[in-house]
Amino acid sequence: MCFAMNRTGKNGSDSSKQEFAGFRDSERLFAIMVTMRKTDSSRARHARAVSDKEHMNAYAARKAKGQNGKAPAGKKTEKFGWPLTLGLFALLGLIIVCLWALFISGPARIHDRQKAEVIATMEEIVPGVEGLSENKFDYVTWQGYTSDTLYWFDMTGQIITSRPMTTLDYDKAEEKARTKYDLEAETVTLAYGYSGPVYQLESDERILMLDYDTLDWVYERNLNHAQSN
Repeated sequence: MCFAMNRTGKNGSDSSKQEFAGFRDSERLFAIMVTMRKTDSSRARHARAVSDKEHMNAYAARKAKGQNGKAPAGKKTEKFGWPLTLGLFALLGLIIVCLWALFISGPARIHDRQKAEVIATMEEIVPGVEGLSENKFDYVTWQGYTSDTLYWFDMTGQIITSRPMTTLDYDKAEEKARTKYDLEAETVTLAYGYSGPVYQLESDERILMLDYDTLDWVYERNLNHAQSN
């Protein structure tokens, strides 16, 4: 009887111990779960704080770049390198060549071609004509000569007038300019005035035109006055 009671008491004590151990295991598990939840919550708050800080830094960097026109310090700016620079220089060179061709070379080539055409016309009209020279006064004219005739041509190469070579007298024109108009000529050439051929006499200071046939005054200009203007 006593043995049975003692056995029963022992079994009851073991059962109580087991229940108590289970209860302590449950408390430990609950504590671990609470700790894990706290840890997860702390990690989440830390991650949000880091993300917010990164967003704030990025916003501040964009704002600084917009105000200063420069990239934030520590960030490398994008560089395009020498190929782009070389391409820009090539484009600039192409533009310069095109402008030169349009405004300088083009008009010069046109003038040279027109001049060659006029000369060819005069040589065709007067075979063997020599000493062709262009003169610009009231309009463009040309002068030339053969062994026995002096010719004056218009800008298209057509003959305006002519004179026998025997009428040419540079000395008489120089003397008239010196005695009547006080001009000591350094050069004397043939030109075309307003309506007829002229002698053109020139010194350092003046230009004087005298009618080819009568040696009357046609035109005069002070070079010093023209240069000062």
